[in-house]
Amino acid sequence: MDGAFAQLSMLGSSVVLIAGFLLLWRRGLSAHIDAFTLQSVALGATTGLVAYFTADVELYWVAGC
Repeated sequence: MDGAFAQLSMLGSSVVLIAGFLLLWRRGLSAHIDAFTLQSVALGATTGLVAYFTADVELYWVAGC
């Protein structure tokens, strides 16, 4: 189970980082909004993943907000 957590958390943090690079690469307001949306969803999903594996109820609230 620890290997799956490590791989999934690395995947989630990589998507957040790539979305940050998309902000530098793409131009236009709609492109920035799409990149911020992707980054927010990826960050929430990664936080939800950590909440699931640590069984921390407060992190579910953070992931949902």
